Amino acid sequence: MKVTEYKTEKGERRFKTVAYIGTDIITGKQVQAKITASTRKELSDKIAIKKQQFKNNGFTSLKKAKLFNFSDLCSAWFDIYKTSVKTNTKISTETILKVYILPALGSYKLNRINSVILQNVVNDWHDQSQKGKIRKNYQKIFQVVKRICAYGVSIEALEENPCLKIYLPKMQMEKKKKIKFYTKEQLADFLEYFDEKKTNYYSQVEKTLFYLLAYSGLRIGEAMALEWKDINFLKKTISVTKTTNVLNLIEATPKTRKSNRVVYVDSNLIQLLKEWQTFQKLDKIRIGSKQATQIFSSQMDNEIIGRAYFYHVAQMAAKKKNLPFITLHGFRHTYASLLLASGVPYKEIQE
Repeated sequence: MKVTEYKTEKGERRFKTVAYIGTDIITGKQVQAKITASTRKELSDKIAIKKQQFKNNGFTSLKKAKLFNFSDLCSAWFDIYKTSVKTNTKISTETILKVYILPALGSYKLNRINSVILQNVVNDWHDQSQKGKIRKNYQKIFQVVKRICAYGVSIEALEENPCLKIYLPKMQMEKKKKIKFYTKEQLADFLEYFDEKKTNYYSQVEKTLFYLLAYSGLRIGEAMALEWKDINFLKKTISVTKTTNVLNLIEATPKTRKSNRVVYVDSNLIQLLKEWQTFQKLDKIRIGSKQATQIFSSQMDNEIIGRAYFYHVAQMAAKKKNLPFITLHGFRHTYASLLLASGVPYKEIQE
């Protein structure tokens, strides 16, 4: 730290410096302060005071929000949290806050929040979860509360994290839910539904989507985000570099790091994609619409078709063919089961 000595117009001796105060936990930027003093000792004291003020403000130079109750703390925490997660996680966490946490704890003053109150709330969530009245695992709800309280401690809104003293009641062992997928024969029956439909734009986009899900192992969000440039017809590969979220918007990165990958597919699927590309191009010319860059776009406006549409189509196909209904993600499990049946090692399928 460089300290400069100078004299005022009145000839008085002064010292000045630009001191590093700390790193802002919200912006991630270094915080500096210009400080002047009559002596070096006073300069050091002023720097120490600035650092303490920075700490007292929750290690941020932003104006400290006035937090009165737990609802205020939740809002302050979520404003930071939502900037570091993907849309689906943001929406899921926001739902947990609105449906479970705020109704139970939101109105409590921060100085009234303690382990006794939290334990009672946790016990209630546990009981409701056991009775099937709560869709979420109550332990996941508690983990969000724990994060919020930890944030409260870090900005000195709470003296301690009351969650550290909470006992989590054990959940009764549930029967492991059987993962729903189709056998080879069931899948053939399911896909036959689309082969039998009258040929039009939407029957062909439906057929292509479900064949792709069944024979590539792609997640539904990854499939919906595909563009024609992601398909290498010569090398028979699909480049997975993005996904769609629950709002039907494209996100630049897939679910995990390993999700960013190149998928090899067979000749039959490549041929089907070629046929769909040709059909799509000719249909766009016929109706005078702009050519689509997305593989699964609507007929008129080239917007990505929502996954809810295909969910409904899967329900209709299963009912028509007298098959059990499986979710769109179930086709990813179907793909894995077919690979296992053909002798592909489990470890290789995971990768």
